[in-house]
Amino acid sequence: MTRLEPQSFKPVFAMPALFLLYLILLAVISSNWNCSVCMWPLYAYLILLALSVTATSLTAPLRPVLLTLLLIPALHASYGAGFITGLLTDKKAPEPVI
Repeated sequence: MTRLEPQSFKPVFAMPALFLLYLILLAVISSNWNCSVCMWPLYAYLILLALSVTATSLTAPLRPVLLTLLLIPALHASYGAGFITGLLTDKKAPEPVI
């Protein structure tokens, strides 16, 4: 979509991709180097996730709340992976569908 409509891109759209790259880098670094400051973005994400699940729990039954706890990180990771994949694919515009 960014290739077709470049003016529609906003930096916030890249946040899940950057977070996914951060998680991959964290997995590599944490095995070789102990860095507590490096964990702060992950802690902030987990706190925001907990707040989101808490807000959902005020109006929904327990089962959807537990699903939210699993689906939000999965959605962010898959969106980030798709964003990165889109950046790495062929740069040609798609053929128009007639």
